[in-house]
Amino acid sequence: EIWLVLTLLISKMSVHLGKAYGGVLLVATAIGAQCQIIGEISNTYRLRIFHQQFLQQFQSEHANNFGYSYLSMYGYPDDGNGRYSDKLPYRDWVRLNNSKRTYVNYVEQLGFILPNILISGIFLPRYTMFLGCTYMIGRFMYTSGYYEDEGAQSSMRMNGSRITNISATLLLINSLYTGLCFSRIPLWFIKKAP
Repeated sequence: EIWLVLTLLISKMSVHLGKAYGGVLLVATAIGAQCQIIGEISNTYRLRIFHQQFLQQFQSEHANNFGYSYLSMYGYPDDGNGRYSDKLPYRDWVRLNNSKRTYVNYVEQLGFILPNILISGIFLPRYTMFLGCTYMIGRFMYTSGYYEDEGAQSSMRMNGSRITNISATLLLINSLYTGLCFSRIPLWFIKKAP
């Protein structure tokens, strides 16, 4: 019955965002901040692995090609599979790529998760805040698991991935419903209670 009433109210196309929507905005902002922090953690790994002593072996080649020998302290433009990385010990190469993967995977999901949080939160802000916080916990577990020696096979990473996928799917379902309501498409699948 509540969904039917909600559908009828939406058909008038008047939406008032309550104070609880501020919490939705905070969760969306926190997700962006968490992604940024994970990026900075990834950079600390780059700094440890591509330290100045390691990069010195490339200075003369760089100077011959560009006229100066200064190299980026983070080993750029090597993305973990380039010329500098070829000279890394295997363990450092794996750790560098695992740290990169945690950040890149998060960035890949931002374009999906943030709009769904903002849309989903229009009608169910508390539920959305809960799912957003759950998503952040899953991301934390995913990242922490990747930094373990097991890397992608870590049970913490796998459980974190499951948590993020479930919360993202539930947010998507609620966003789709919100979109249907706003589009004024008759929701034939919601039947009036007898």
